[in-house]
Amino acid sequence: MFEEAVAMRKAKELDSMLDRPCPKALDYKIVSKHGLHGYDKYGRPVFVKNTGWQNFPALYAAGTLEERVNYNAYTNEYLRRVVIPEANARVDADAEIDQVVTIVNLVSQSAGLTPRLCSAHPQRQRR
Repeated sequence: MFEEAVAMRKAKELDSMLDRPCPKALDYKIVSKHGLHGYDKYGRPVFVKNTGWQNFPALYAAGTLEERVNYNAYTNEYLRRVVIPEANARVDADAEIDQVVTIVNLVSQSAGLTPRLCSAHPQRQRR
């Protein structure tokens, strides 16, 4: 499994991903409400995803599934390589931050807007 993960990282060039701009990053930030909220009492970064207010038709219009997956990978790499080291610089030398607290906010989530049921979902297109 480890070898597969390393091979996938090489194939997707994840180790150099932050060296180039992320395509459509602004589009996804607009339609997918998420971001770094701050730090918890232990100094860990708090990342919030507001999926309850997700506009699925706009999300699907913003790009392909592969582009969304790549943006998600970009975000994870940014958290791991930029945000966590910054969090470590904020805490005592005795503590080490190696986690990000992720909050998935489902407030206002509606079953009628989930991807499986959304009429704008590519797999749900009428023929």
